[in-house]
Amino acid sequence: MKYRFQDGIVYTKIAKVHLLVATRKAWDRYPAIKEVNALQGTFCEGISRGMEEEEIVQAILLPERMSRDSVRKRLSVFIHKMLDERYIVPEEE
Repeated sequence: MKYRFQDGIVYTKIAKVHLLVATRKAWDRYPAIKEVNALQGTFCEGISRGMEEEEIVQAILLPERMSRDSVRKRLSVFIHKMLDERYIVPEEE
């Protein structure tokens, strides 16, 4: 499945710090800045690029040398958290 960020939410990386930034469109609904860890930042990069979940998993496996199950579980937890907090939404086909 593919996801996208809500309108007004932008992922960026500044000096090795991974951030979700609320633009003026989203200021009334989200904190101005939400910091995520490096692995979550990689998930955000995949979401920003319109990648499917399995494509994100595959992109992480090579450089991180983590097990596929571990990456899938962490991605699943992150996606559910971002859905609950309404930072992302499923992309309509």
